[in-house]
Amino acid sequence: MDKLGHVSEKVAIKHYQRIVAQHRNQIVNQLAEDFIKAAN
Repeated sequence: MDKLGHVSEKVAIKHYQRIVAQHRNQIVNQLAEDFIKAAN
């Protein structure tokens, strides 16, 4: 937290929750794309 310059734990948690959600969406989209390619 200190190294990245977050001023509070709340800011750090909010930031990382957003990143995790975005990463999860990327994984789901990639898996769906791979599944569709395999089905064709």
